[in-house]
Amino acid sequence: SYGRDWRLEAHSQRADVTHTVGDPPPPFRLDLFYFLRFFLLHLSPVLVAVFQQRNSVEESIHARRDA
Repeated sequence: SYGRDWRLEAHSQRADVTHTVGDPPPPFRLDLFYFLRFFLLHLSPVLVAVFQQRNSVEESIHARRDA
């Protein structure tokens, strides 16, 4: 149990440091909004690329079948 206590203590200290430095933490909804925006900004190009790649592969298959 000592190891768990030490880990919890370290975690709480880290949280204290992040809270004291800079502004107070934003509300959860704002945090979620930023996370979603970050997620979409980084994921949407990947999704578009994968989608286009799949479409081009299907088109080439159809073209090969038609030829």
